[in-house]
Amino acid sequence: MPFWQRGTSSSPLGWAPACLLAVVCAGVATAAEFAFSFVFGPSLPFAAYLPAILVAALLGGALAGTFTILISVVVVWWAFIPPFYEFSLPDGKQSVNVALFALSAFGAVWAAYQYRRTTAERK
Repeated sequence: MPFWQRGTSSSPLGWAPACLLAVVCAGVATAAEFAFSFVFGPSLPFAAYLPAILVAALLGGALAGTFTILISVVVVWWAFIPPFYEFSLPDGKQSVNVALFALSAFGAVWAAYQYRRTTAERK
């Protein structure tokens, strides 16, 4: 069984609540990112999303974490990477930023999955 299905099957959440949790976590992170961008500018477009992904993965499993990653990349690409509020091809620096975020985000989902698996085995 793939790890994303095992992550949600050990959770009290099914796939629909896990996806709803992902949308809520990404929404909260987007609101925080808008607040951060007014204070710090557009220099840290993914800062608020990594904690949201970790929370989604811990509470909703790997499916919720992965769906939060997808939502985060799309929202940041549209709203927080210049030119703002349009989809355009990112330049080299922006592409590296997105790739490093995705790598660290999937690492967070994997760590949350391992934590959930370990705690489930101890019960």
